Amino acid sequence: MKEPRPPGLLDRAVSTWPLLAGVVFAFLGCCLAGRLVSQRNPYKWFTRFHRYVHPETHVYPTASQVRSLARQRLDPKKVAVIVGGNSILHGVGQRVQHVWTRRLQKLLGDDYCVLNLAVFSAEPAEFGAIVAEALDGEYRKMIFLTAFGSGKGTGTPDGTLYRYFYYDALYKGMLPADAQRDAHLAALNEERTKTEGEKSVELRRGRHLDSALYFEDLWTTCTLKWFNTTWSPLLVAGVTAPHLVYADIGGPLEVSHPPAERERARRIVRGFAESLGPLVFGPSLPPRGQRKGLRPDPTQSPLVRDLETCFPAPTRRRTLILVTHDSPFYVNELAPAAREEYAWAVAKAAEVLEAAGYGALDVCGDFAVRDFDDQLHLSESGGNKLADRVAPKIRAMARRLGYLGQKEE
Repeated sequence: MKEPRPPGLLDRAVSTWPLLAGVVFAFLGCCLAGRLVSQRNPYKWFTRFHRYVHPETHVYPTASQVRSLARQRLDPKKVAVIVGGNSILHGVGQRVQHVWTRRLQKLLGDDYCVLNLAVFSAEPAEFGAIVAEALDGEYRKMIFLTAFGSGKGTGTPDGTLYRYFYYDALYKGMLPADAQRDAHLAALNEERTKTEGEKSVELRRGRHLDSALYFEDLWTTCTLKWFNTTWSPLLVAGVTAPHLVYADIGGPLEVSHPPAERERARRIVRGFAESLGPLVFGPSLPPRGQRKGLRPDPTQSPLVRDLETCFPAPTRRRTLILVTHDSPFYVNELAPAAREEYAWAVAKAAEVLEAAGYGALDVCGDFAVRDFDDQLHLSESGGNKLADRVAPKIRAMARRLGYLGQKEE
């Protein structure tokens, strides 16, 4: 009978309690590291959220990281202009050196800081709006810029494609309570639980858990700066190459208007022309022949009602909503009466939003076909025109809000 062998070094190293202690300390170390990196801006050379630092390549910016980015880029002594919204304001179709927000910064001058947080397919109150709200207490002089048009509806308070971002900010304590929004979301999430099942609940549970553990901040920082762990067909530099090695290669889109795309765009523009008037006026919209001198009532407008659930009351005065036109290539294909209805309804949408307390601007209606790359997105010439239209409105809002000193006024 062999005598028992005394435990060796390897046996002692992998014994239960040292192994368990190592797991616990590693777990706590990752949580601590996540909290530390969440307070630092990982986005070097940032101009906008291009596809390589975006969910399109499986990188999900966290609310705390984007807030850190904004804190680094914005000066509390200047007027902070945070650009949110969708791919139109992101500058799809424009090279990074010529993106429209660069021209906007140049036109506004050194008393303003412009930060482009617009992302593809975002709703008006999605992503960028969350960061602006989270920074409200830190930046007294702020204007938030977003867009509404045929490309995206009014949306929901927590968004759709970037819904995770809202709950990330909410559970990290970055958003103040708002009774109207909270009540709307409670009812909405109850309905989602019935229709989507556990999928809806899991997203919120995951964000709630991460607000304590900060694993997402650690993983995102690692993926951006050091070592990628997910595959995407767009990542041609190698599977493990960090995402910050990729430059923003956005540029002009191919303007060809293929038949399938042309028909899809026609349907969208036609539907927008038909639906916008009722959205602005609600049931009080009279027939076309009885609209002379008609002014929209914000208390009756479904458009205003929908946006009020997304933007808390304290944020509305400093929010500028651009009501955007589609390319005249498609608008001019509408029948004359429908074309007239389209232009009238866009103007009235801006009017009712102004009456409701937002800043609003009817834009792109006088742009040429060459100012668009497709139905929605502006070419570089269109981006320059957009900046030219928006800059005076931002200055006017800054004066109205009391942001400007005596010298600037």
